[in-house]
Amino acid sequence: MLRPDGIVKVLDFGLAKLTEKPPVADSTIPTQPHVQTETGMLMGTASYMSPEQARGLAVDARTDIWSFGVVLYEMLAGRPPFEGATNSDVIVSVLEREPLPLSRDAEVPAGLERVISKALRKRKEQRYQTLGDLAVDLKNLKEELEVESRLKGVLLPKTSGKHFGVRNEFGAVGPAGQPTARTGHVTLALNT
Repeated sequence: MLRPDGIVKVLDFGLAKLTEKPPVADSTIPTQPHVQTETGMLMGTASYMSPEQARGLAVDARTDIWSFGVVLYEMLAGRPPFEGATNSDVIVSVLEREPLPLSRDAEVPAGLERVISKALRKRKEQRYQTLGDLAVDLKNLKEELEVESRLKGVLLPKTSGKHFGVRNEFGAVGPAGQPTARTGHVTLALNT
């Protein structure tokens, strides 16, 4: 959940399963009830289930990558990528439909839409194979967007709209292709 002040709160941790053998239990300590899952058993929230989970097939870390993609999509679009009137309708949507493009609802960078699209691939072999791979792409995208933002802050249109000057570190702007007065740096020329 994204609060109005920008703080993210995790409200649902989903299903968890221990993969390590627990230490020998002390018979004097009360134990929690144990839920046994098996292939074919559907457990979870329909709108966050990966296609393999919705089919009752074996799941692995790529199912978590799918769910993470769903959360990212929902945060940007303000709605889930897969919807329906009932849980069965949502599962059909997960299995058979592609989410609407994010760029339709908000100004979302194309690179971020590609990352989310890859996380939401129907076939798990085509998805990110690890969260580390996804994190690398998000980090690279962040760096690209920061560079792009810096460049936008540096390039200033001249009144003709056909050439651009470049601001130097002192704020002086020179015409395209000529050095600025304070630094002697050559500015970029972009013809339209």
